[in-house]
Amino acid sequence: MKMIIKYWQVAICALVTNVGVLLMFWRYLPPEVPLWYGRPWGQDMLTPKFGLWWIPLIVIGFHIVGISLYRALKSDSLLGGLVLATTSVSQVVCTLALLRIITIII
Repeated sequence: MKMIIKYWQVAICALVTNVGVLLMFWRYLPPEVPLWYGRPWGQDMLTPKFGLWWIPLIVIGFHIVGISLYRALKSDSLLGGLVLATTSVSQVVCTLALLRIITIII
């Protein structure tokens, strides 16, 4: 039970941080921001600043998938714990990526 509480804490902190950072720095962002770092350098990397809202949506998606898998694997506590830990790390990485994008721009 402790693990699921920690998972919820990480998920809520990640989501609040993502949304809070976007709202706080929204007016300072240029019309296009780098988001697609896997693409070649230049115009292909840029997206309209509304594209940054994909990151909080991805965090919510990770959360929904993590909770669903945890409930499906509830009988196997080790596997359920690994799912929660992996999902939490993914949420933190998405949050750090958003913070890095914002710090590069501002």
